[in-house]
Amino acid sequence: MKATVYIGETAPYLYPLDELTIENEYLKLPIGSTHEYQDNDFSKLLQVVSSLGSCSLSNLLGNSSKAFFLGEKLRIRRMAFNIQEGPLTLKAKSIIASKRKGKSSVEIYDQAGVLAYNFELDYTIFSEEAFCKLFKDNFEKTEETAFCDNFPATRNTIQSDSQFIITIDPFTAQNCIGHFEGYPIVPAVFMTNRLLAGIREWAGEQEGKPVNIQVDSLEMFPNRAMPVNTTYKAAIVATRLAPRLTLFTCSVQDENQQEYGVYLITLQY
Repeated sequence: MKATVYIGETAPYLYPLDELTIENEYLKLPIGSTHEYQDNDFSKLLQVVSSLGSCSLSNLLGNSSKAFFLGEKLRIRRMAFNIQEGPLTLKAKSIIASKRKGKSSVEIYDQAGVLAYNFELDYTIFSEEAFCKLFKDNFEKTEETAFCDNFPATRNTIQSDSQFIITIDPFTAQNCIGHFEGYPIVPAVFMTNRLLAGIREWAGEQEGKPVNIQVDSLEMFPNRAMPVNTTYKAAIVATRLAPRLTLFTCSVQDENQQEYGVYLITLQY
């Protein structure tokens, strides 16, 4: 689709949008099956949603030059009691608040046509010139060419029955190719993957057996671009909301205690 030409994200971070169609002002996209997005791989669904949200906003703007859409806030809610296994379909629509602010709403339907998840993504919009100026410290003179999909390791440090620290080894520029070209920045959805992995390990230790986690709701509030080659530490507070429902408040910092955002993740397991 033409709009993808004017998006700052590129492949492989940008999800392939070859099957994208327009239906009643919505962008519509079929994606993989439900089982591909289980446990910490739920972050892959966030990545697809982010790609479609950016494309939807770019399509609405009608850009003739490249724009960069940086996620300012992302909210997800599970809508269905039971999500049928099989292909999923995304429908996205965007609104523009100003030259610098936009929002995309993305609905995910299962094979039976039941609304499975609802997403809202708030964006800050940058021109290419403004983006390059603002993120000049993230510039890499030599763009990595070999994409690496092996995410860094995590380690948990238990502080109490409801508090622990997840240490996340550095992401590399190879992990972040396409986000953004020449300016590798760790996507918040990649951080979410590592948080979910650490939380799943903690939950398994609490239960005394391996567990499968299911996202009930998730809110991401990134407040600073996360550079590569940086060790991150996430302080986690677990609050039991119901017998099978736990809220995890995750505050992400680097080793110098620089803040990078807060993630509120409610899980069933």
